Amino acid sequence: IFYYDAKAAVLRIERDCAGVCHGGSVFAAFDLFFAEGSEDEVFDAWFAALGCRPRTTKKLAGYSSWYNRYQNIDEASILEDLQGCRALFKPGDLFQIDDGWEAKVGDWLETDHAKFPHGLRPLADAAHESGFLAGLWLAPFVCEKESLLCKNHPDWLLQVDGQPWCCGCNWSSFYALDIDHPEVQAYLKQVFDRVLKDWGFDLVKLDFLYGAAPFGNGRESRAGRMQRAMALLRSWCGDKLILGCGVPVMPAFGIVDYCRVGCDVGLDWDDVWYMRLFHRERVSTKQSIGNTIFRRQLNRRAYGSDPDVFFLREENCKLTAQQKQTLAQVNALFSGILLTSDMPSRYTDEMRRQYNALRELTEHAENCTVDADNGLTVHYTLHGKQQVIKVF
Repeated sequence: IFYYDAKAAVLRIERDCAGVCHGGSVFAAFDLFFAEGSEDEVFDAWFAALGCRPRTTKKLAGYSSWYNRYQNIDEASILEDLQGCRALFKPGDLFQIDDGWEAKVGDWLETDHAKFPHGLRPLADAAHESGFLAGLWLAPFVCEKESLLCKNHPDWLLQVDGQPWCCGCNWSSFYALDIDHPEVQAYLKQVFDRVLKDWGFDLVKLDFLYGAAPFGNGRESRAGRMQRAMALLRSWCGDKLILGCGVPVMPAFGIVDYCRVGCDVGLDWDDVWYMRLFHRERVSTKQSIGNTIFRRQLNRRAYGSDPDVFFLREENCKLTAQQKQTLAQVNALFSGILLTSDMPSRYTDEMRRQYNALRELTEHAENCTVDADNGLTVHYTLHGKQQVIKVF
């Protein structure tokens, strides 16, 4: 953790080793890397020193069901959105089903039968028939209080002072699973075999991953535990694509194919005033744009960066036209995965033009630089012409 006191010109660096035991010998708390040169030269040198390479540099575009329908999805609505995507997207794009397909978070081996009576295999097949990759959301390291997993396997939960560790209040509140429990590992391997092999999905969006490592212990730091959890995910998923989410950015380096690099976007600019008193990872379109820009150096070096979705739609969105344009352009310039949650079937001709312009931007923009001396401005070149985006 880096703390900088601008007035005192003091930089303080801390490493979280709480609870870790050692035998009294000298050990390195962390290494510092010093480099000089252009932005690309410095970050290329740092990743070379880390020995880290991205698993893929392929840019991905497509659709996610979350930021419009949220958990209110079913077989009919997913098929409706898939039909709309066929007229807009390209072969090889991603069609991703987000949260809401499962009965309870943690119970991943079956769908919510009321919503998806035929299961998910037919939907993955339909996406493939349309020329798309099929993606599915899961939160593998947590389970909600009302899940069958929580009720039937309380010994699978990570315990602190004899009580399960509660990670948050989402859903019916949710608990961390103990990744060291052999039955938890066996269960999760079964889950990924079901999703990737039996149901035929090509990509899994894995969320709330921080639940694997809320703290360290005597033999490893929290960061070490998180990195080990990510290695487990890769072993279970094999060569299938992973979009990491809700995970510290560095333990995922070189392990996931794509990774979220900031907070959730919102349907407005910066949420209500009292939410702004909370942490930086709160839901905020403004904060998300800042995360995307200031973590841009990770893209195509650690993985393909996921900046979260953009919006072009008018309904169910409070962003102004300018705010939507800024979000979409920043995402297109600095991402490895470009997703929307709009219903493409409802796009007007103008929205289709805007969408195609974003695809042009993400595929052909060059020489992207950021000026943060007076506000925040992005400069880039498109087909030989200099372009400027005034962000803030």
